[in-house]
Amino acid sequence: MSPDSSSSSTSPSQGKLIVIAGPSGVGKGTLVSELMKRIPELYLSISATTRAPRPHEEEGKHYFFVDEDAFMELAMHGGMLEYFEVYGDWKGTPKPPIEEKRAEGRSVILEIDVQGALKVKELYPDAFLIFVKAPSQEIQRRRLLEREDPNMTEVMLDKRLSAAEKEERLVPHFSALLINDDLGRALSELTAIVKDHIAKV
Repeated sequence: MSPDSSSSSTSPSQGKLIVIAGPSGVGKGTLVSELMKRIPELYLSISATTRAPRPHEEEGKHYFFVDEDAFMELAMHGGMLEYFEVYGDWKGTPKPPIEEKRAEGRSVILEIDVQGALKVKELYPDAFLIFVKAPSQEIQRRRLLEREDPNMTEVMLDKRLSAAEKEERLVPHFSALLINDDLGRALSELTAIVKDHIAKV
């Protein structure tokens, strides 16, 4: 899945690659949705997943929902930028749309898991990684419970919070840290960070 040398560095006409990642329940999805309204020229990469959609999720808008056979077929033929098994389901980033948009000079936003973000950084050293963190584990727990996810048992909740603690130790590998304590403030900070990075030559 390694890109060729032309895709691993940014030429003056190539779009930037910006990765927004963080543990479950930190509010990545809401931040990215609002960010796209503020900077509509960005291209938002849509991930593929083998898990079932949650009540509010739409095909092609939040994820591409596929079965495991179709997912692995795409992955095995180099069609995924990164992919991992997450809590028993597969999740990954389709590669062709990202390469195409960057080649057109359009900057791309990826909203993915922490381990996926680090894999992207390995493949694309020019990628700009933003780690989103909840202000406290108590707030993160509440956000997870508010998802209306029928699979969110107490055991799964504890598992995700435990994983979050481990993922937060990886913050030094990221380009920027964003604390999502207040949506308006966090969104303004995220918008400024992204605009500043896009403007850099």
